[in-house]
Amino acid sequence: MIVVKVGGSLYSLHNLRERLTKFLDTIDDDIVLVPGGGAAADAVRGWDEVHSLGDDAAHWLAVRSMDLAGDFLKLLISNSTRIQVLRIEVFLREHDTLPHTWHVTSDSIAAHVASLMNASNLILLKSRSLGHDAVDQYFSTAASQLRCPIRIVNLREEFASVATVWD
Repeated sequence: MIVVKVGGSLYSLHNLRERLTKFLDTIDDDIVLVPGGGAAADAVRGWDEVHSLGDDAAHWLAVRSMDLAGDFLKLLISNSTRIQVLRIEVFLREHDTLPHTWHVTSDSIAAHVASLMNASNLILLKSRSLGHDAVDQYFSTAASQLRCPIRIVNLREEFASVATVWD
């Protein structure tokens, strides 16, 4: 099983359905999609900055934004039986050992999910160039629990070249 995190910055990509479907079709294994929060998570971050919601409240609102994005992704992808869009809030309510800060975003949550599910790979689909600075501040800690390769793919560009960032 492979965990694929779809970055929220990709949601504005006009041909996301085609690019995402094309990419997922290259994977010959069951897939668990972890959605990034996108603009909804950005809204929660803004509310927290203005209203000081508190770490726990902001964390769970941001997690809910990931579920909203997951509903969006379900509309885009085919009804393939080997692709599951993970309900993040339900999963984390049972398995949340992550810090509740803005240093932990969907990147670290995806690494946490991949670790707990014993994934064979973790793939982060992004909108930016590859490298360690493309992930959140907690990611290295979350990724240290993994026993699988981690790849970052810039889906806005052709994904023919996939970089392995951590092994």
